[in-house]
Amino acid sequence: MYHIYTDGFAHSNPGPGGYGAVVVAPHGARQELAGGFRWTVAGRMEIIAVAIALESLSEPATATLHTNCRHIARAISDDLAIWQADCWQRRCALIPHADQWQRLAEAIQPHQVSAIWCKSHAGISLNERADQLARQAALRANVEVDLAYETVVEDRRRTARQRRTSPPYHSRT
Repeated sequence: MYHIYTDGFAHSNPGPGGYGAVVVAPHGARQELAGGFRWTVAGRMEIIAVAIALESLSEPATATLHTNCRHIARAISDDLAIWQADCWQRRCALIPHADQWQRLAEAIQPHQVSAIWCKSHAGISLNERADQLARQAALRANVEVDLAYETVVEDRRRTARQRRTSPPYHSRT
């Protein structure tokens, strides 16, 4: 059985962010994964960390995910299947970070994954290492651009500006 420890981080949330994962193989070999983005939020980094860790497994496997994000643990246990059945919507709106939840659902597909929530900064060494990897990745100079996230943020800003500058609607009656 694999044991996977993940964490996500965003400086000033939103801001520069990173993900970190430590994957421990059944025979004890350890693989560390990390990456960063110039503009993101911590929750998105949490999802990406898990997806990338599962994508790193070369064949179908049984894995236990150790995460300090209750939302991730609950999603793996229950919510992913519900969101997928509802076309990634909740209450008539697309769930936040739907693109990454879809990626996670695809990454889980070939595996048997259970999730365990663990408290942040509680002295669990591999969880602490995942946190350290995520923080270091966020501060690197050569981070990636998460175009999907930045496009959504810019669209929201544009819509807000239009609402502020548009004259009020008056109906003719």
